[in-house]
Order: sequence, then C-alpha cells, then structure tokens
Amino acid sequence: MDWNEDLGKLALERMQKRASCRSFSPQDIPEDILRTILETGTHAASGGNLQPYSILVVKDKEKRAKLAELNMDQEFMAQAPVNLVFLLDWYKNGRLAKIQKAPYTAYESYMHFIIGVEDVMCAAQTIETAAWLMGIGSVYIGTSNYAGRQLTQLLELPEHTYPVVILSLGYPKRELKVREKLPYEMTVFDESYPTLSDEEIESAFLKKHGTLDRELSKVPAVREETLSTLRQALLTTYSPEETEATLNEIREKNKYGEYHYRFGLHYHAAEMLEIGSDVLEQMKEQKLLPFQNKGQK
Repeated sequence: MDWNEDLGKLALERMQKRASCRSFSPQDIPEDILRTILETGTHAASGGNLQPYSILVVKDKEKRAKLAELNMDQEFMAQAPVNLVFLLDWYKNGRLAKIQKAPYTAYESYMHFIIGVEDVMCAAQTIETAAWLMGIGSVYIGTSNYAGRQLTQLLELPEHTYPVVILSLGYPKRELKVREKLPYEMTVFDESYPTLSDEEIESAFLKKHGTLDRELSKVPAVREETLSTLRQALLTTYSPEETEATLNEIREKNKYGEYHYRFGLHYHAAEMLEIGSDVLEQMKEQKLLPFQNKGQK
C-alpha cells in the first residue's frame, strides 16, 4: 500500500489521543510485534549516526519486580509484561575506537553526553509512538537515574553506560484518559520567543490544569507536614523572611499554588538538587564524566 496523506492523518489523529498507561492487562505482547516496534526505534534519528544507546528488554517476572522496587516501588512496572531500559552507551563506540586506535573522549565530553541523551530519547520516543500505533500502552520511568548503581549491578552494565529512562509496555487494562496540555499558542512560537505577560502565562496553565490552587488538608498533622515540607523547598529560592511570609499567606487562604505542589512537594526543590548530585556521583562510578571540563584552554 502506498503511503498517502489520508493515512498520515489517521496516524496523527491516533497520536493526539495518546496517554500514559499505568494499568496493564496480563496479555503478553506478541514477540513479532515487539521485535517490529524495537526495530522501528533503532531507525530513529541519531547525531552522526553514532547510536550511543542500548535497549535492555526485561521480561523476567522477578527482574520486573526488582525494577519496580528500585524505582520507588512503582508496582505497575512489575505488572507490565515488558520493561525497556534505555542506556546511554559510550562503551560500544569506545571499544571500536580502541580496536582502531582512534582518539576517544566521548565518555567525558559534555557535547557527546547531551547529544547522546538526545539520541536515547529519539529512540525511546520512536518506540513509544510505534507501540501506541500498535495499540500498546506505555509510561516513561525517569527514576532509573536515581537507581543507577543498583541497576548497574542488576543488569550487569559495563563502564561508560548509564540507565537514562525506562519505558514500561503492555496492553492497557482500561481506556486511557487524555490529559490536557498547554495551549498551542503557548507552546509553538513563530520565528522568535515572544514577550509573555504574567496574565498570559497564568491563563495558559489554568487551561491546562483547570485550577492553579490546592486546598490544605483539614487534618492538622498533614497540614503541618505540608507546610514544613514547603518551607524546606522555599528556602532554596527565597530568604527566610520571604518564605515565612509566603507560608503565612498560604495559612490565611488555606490554599497553596499548583506550582507549590509541583516544585515544593512532588519534585521537591531541595531534594531534586541533592538527587542530581548523587546521580552525577553514580555516573562517575560508571566512568561517565561529562562535566569534568578538561578541554584545552
């Protein structure tokens, strides 16, 4: 069948209905379909066609359970029949460079690092798209970065490799709900980045989230724990006086902002800085050193 615009539109309509899946049916993915999806991913764009990534296909029940445990006990990972672990992989390229006695510093180059991560995500997203077009649900797991040391041991990873992201795959147990996104006009700009007013930004995020406020819990202990956690996060950005003023305002209104939740509770500002530092240490153990700045002066 020749490809045509009508077929393209059908594929795009399908893509606009994609949603992350965290509840999988026990149905296995047929091996031929999985192979086709994975082969499609290997044809993704790659800087210089170096393909500095590897994909580990994890189906073993015990390993899936261990993956879930290591990734903040996200049990749906154990439920998913397939977990794909995407590695930034400068090991294979390095081996060939050594065989040919070629210069090789990719594992300690920031430019190779960032392009390599881009290549990983191009392959991962191509696979996620291919799976969705075949009726298979998926969800990205970014916490693999946190557990690099344990995953290195579990998956027997060589040096110069690191688990960047995991994609859990399986047939959805139920119909998936499409989540609202930012308006097109707030995401796609012509020619240059426009000057955005506070009102425009608030309006766009209000449309996405439906509300920009969350109510404090009526349970005193939970309420105080929320405020205490927010205090630690706010102090990364504001003075103690500004922090207390913000907390008093939250108490008075009995509400905190959506982004107090996003960056103060869910992705806690202080914890994210600490985790990032730990991830870099784990990468160093794998002899990936993209921030060493050894370039000639």
